[in-house]
Amino acid sequence: MTQDQLNKSIESLIVNKPENTIFTHSELNYLRKYDKCEDSGLSEAQVFEEVWKRVDRDKRGKEYTATTLVTHGGSGKAITTAPLGESVHVFNDDYFCHVITRALTSGRMKDVFMNYDFGTIAEYFYLGNIDFLPAYDLVISQPPKHCQFAELDGDEKFASLAKENARIYYAVRAFKFVRKGGALMLIVPRDEFKQSHIEVVNLLFEEEGADFIFQKPHEADGQFILKYNRL
Repeated sequence: MTQDQLNKSIESLIVNKPENTIFTHSELNYLRKYDKCEDSGLSEAQVFEEVWKRVDRDKRGKEYTATTLVTHGGSGKAITTAPLGESVHVFNDDYFCHVITRALTSGRMKDVFMNYDFGTIAEYFYLGNIDFLPAYDLVISQPPKHCQFAELDGDEKFASLAKENARIYYAVRAFKFVRKGGALMLIVPRDEFKQSHIEVVNLLFEEEGADFIFQKPHEADGQFILKYNRL
């Protein structure tokens, strides 16, 4: 069976799964073989554990509950490695990845508060109403390079940016959800990190002024983790 055939078989499983029934252990293992989500090919241990290690640990003690936004849930790899007590709001704009994320991470709800949304943060900007955006301590984003939903942004500048490079779009828009003292963690491929970092910094300066700082990029398993803090 080719990967394309495997993906279609998994999609068929999801579509035909009766409502209000849970996936079996073998079905969960089968879902893990789906490779069309944004975090496909990214290592939980080498990439997402590194993301959590780079969070300011002094603010996240045993009694501290932090809030985290995951802009692209993929298949849930960012969530399976989240610390105990974390409160995570995860978006997926692909239905199959949305279902897979819920299926593979719902077991963590006993120690991590989960909120799953089928949609995209770009929806907040369709009408240009950004005065009352929710704020998070940490925003994790591993966006695709192209995303048709981002192109519907109500701001013509950002809609044009989304058509050129959705990764940059989501990085700058995602920073709007970072509360004071919080951070954005952007995951980009090795061959794009330098140009991505330059573009993100320039656009953040336009949007935020001097209200942010950036950390030294960190390499992990062929990806770069770019960290931007709101002052």
